[in-house]
Amino acid sequence: MTRVRTLFFLTCLMVSWRCALVAQSLDSSQSDIDMVRATYAKLIFASRLNEIRVGVLEKSKDDIEEVLLRSHLEVVLSDIKTGPVSDLMSVPLANLVTKPSGATLAVTPGPWTFQTTDGERLQGETASLKWKDSGHLAQDWNLPFSRLFELGAVDPGFTRYASFTARVSYSGQARQYQALFLFGRDASGQPITLPLDHIVGASVLQMLIQAPNTPDPLLAQPFRNRPESRDLINSMRAAPGCSPESRTQMCCSQSTGRCGVTDEILQEHGFTERGARSLDVHPATAPACPYCAYYNYYGAPDPQTDGPQTQGHITGAHQGNATFTPSCTYNLVQGACVPTCHVNWSGQPTESGILYAQILSYWYCHAETSNSNSMDFQGAGGTCSSSWGYGVSLCLFCFCPFSVSVSLPPVSVSTTSSSSVWTWGQGLSSTCKVAGQ
Repeated sequence: MTRVRTLFFLTCLMVSWRCALVAQSLDSSQSDIDMVRATYAKLIFASRLNEIRVGVLEKSKDDIEEVLLRSHLEVVLSDIKTGPVSDLMSVPLANLVTKPSGATLAVTPGPWTFQTTDGERLQGETASLKWKDSGHLAQDWNLPFSRLFELGAVDPGFTRYASFTARVSYSGQARQYQALFLFGRDASGQPITLPLDHIVGASVLQMLIQAPNTPDPLLAQPFRNRPESRDLINSMRAAPGCSPESRTQMCCSQSTGRCGVTDEILQEHGFTERGARSLDVHPATAPACPYCAYYNYYGAPDPQTDGPQTQGHITGAHQGNATFTPSCTYNLVQGACVPTCHVNWSGQPTESGILYAQILSYWYCHAETSNSNSMDFQGAGGTCSSSWGYGVSLCLFCFCPFSVSVSLPPVSVSTTSSSSVWTWGQGLSSTCKVAGQ
């Protein structure tokens, strides 16, 4: 009888252990799916915040509507699969990740700071988008996924994956492709994530994971009563009963797959229906100010170019181009026409040709990433600035997501890449005058 009881007890322990492992696996699987969805949701919100900023501060009154009515970025994820990375070892890389060829999105994220007339600094994360032609990458990616580990292109600390089909549409153009997120822990036990998306950009997605998730500059007077600001806040609201995703600070609905920001977080940041700092959800009650626009100023564009730079190239080169344009837009604030000082920027890195490293290994490439930094100032005499920077790094299969950071003028650019080939950045500062001077 004692032996029977012992066997029964051991059997129960084994069943409980197996059930616990299954439950833990299911939890990890759903958490990884939520993180993938939350990351792309943050990209969508950052791009819409940039559209509002462009429409209000960077355009004249005549073409604001053209910017604000432009079709928004849409990302649809489907056929999401998760599991241990060991399941992928014999799968061809080409079936998991689409090469960075043809039409790709040039995405530049970056912090945006808006300083109000009372000295408060409101910060958010924006993302500028533009389609570009990345040419044709001739390398054959029909090799088993295990080769990436053997060649050292992927850290062995990645133990889980989430693979999916993505369809990205923006500004009348769309692209469907395959992408992959890897999850694991580094040598010190800290969680690590590797987005492998060559159409949107792996580096961009990695930077957005840790980026702020609330559009605080919309609380400022130029934006708070605009309908597109209210639409963005409403689109960001997470569904009731959502599950928090700790890595992105978002909250995802298991039933709809939508990820957003909880009402509690939005309210903590001042986005309530009522209150002195709230984003008004009703039509604007402030008096119209058509005469303030008379003072608006748009300066001449200041183009800056780096290159072409031929480091690492047999043929072709990499190059950065950036343009900065100062402006002052005037709005009625407490009975006076108050300027908002702003520097518009646009930047684009390019890469072409054959690399010396490709003689050693056919699968080497130059990966690119860019970043921006902007500060707008409300009031006369204060300094506003914008800067743009980019980096080029040598890596296998373009699988080396790295970040660059760029300071406000005087500009300096730093990178997290240990194999950086080139970094460059430029910027511009400006000020606005009192209305009528």
